[in-house]
Amino acid sequence: MYYLKGFDQAVQTICRVLAHNVMDLSDDSLKLKYQQFLLANSVFSVVPKQQMHIVNIEGVSTYAPSYYAKHQHQFSTNSKLLLDRLNHNFFGDSLKLLNSQSSNLYQLSDFLIKLIVINGLKTYTEGTTEDTLGLSVMDFKDSFTQQDFIELVVHQLTHMLVFLDHIDDSHIDPDVKDKMIKTELPSKLGGNLFPAYIAFHSFIVGIEILSFRHETTGLSFAGNYHGTSKRIFRVCQLFKKALDNHLHLFNLAGQCLFDLAVDRLEALVKFDLPLVNAW
Repeated sequence: MYYLKGFDQAVQTICRVLAHNVMDLSDDSLKLKYQQFLLANSVFSVVPKQQMHIVNIEGVSTYAPSYYAKHQHQFSTNSKLLLDRLNHNFFGDSLKLLNSQSSNLYQLSDFLIKLIVINGLKTYTEGTTEDTLGLSVMDFKDSFTQQDFIELVVHQLTHMLVFLDHIDDSHIDPDVKDKMIKTELPSKLGGNLFPAYIAFHSFIVGIEILSFRHETTGLSFAGNYHGTSKRIFRVCQLFKKALDNHLHLFNLAGQCLFDLAVDRLEALVKFDLPLVNAW
């Protein structure tokens, strides 16, 4: 979304959703409107005043007690290394690195993401959904690096921007967003069927991660979470193929966003053809 539409358009979308005319993410009245929006539309009962406040699952109980009660059984006990990282500002330092890599992405993340949960999972949760805007939950493994964390922030920020864009101008009607479409990719829930709107989100997230790599670490970077850029290219291509066959499910705004993502994918391919020679 940031790479597909640009920083200014992302800010405009946020302001339209919040019915605010000051297009400045540092504006206190805009921040207040976002807090009120989260209280009305997301899982928060209390919105952290500190931007991108980082906690483990136990810390969620203060801010989103209903989410904590529903999902706490799905989380595991954090490893010693993960506890050390939480206690010694590993993640705060990573956010500073994100700021140096892309100040615009950092600004968007700092505004939209209110609570980052760093905790191992026993079972899969639904991830970032429309009713968990502002909440970023990460199943962070010991093998993950600072750059993996940064990419996870960009990943989940992208979901939030796409949901806000959908609120601003509907991508897909409610009665078809969960329609299962066939892909050539394995689902975490088994089989190769994905709800149409989840496949759409996954496609856009992949494009944004590739774009972020192109701008920062380079497409040769291989993360422990997202894997190699060649893998992401392949996943994007397979989601594109599946979505091409089901574009009739989407409204004009969704179709236009899909077209922007396809154009971006084709542009990225030109940057490094060897990475995609396994398609």
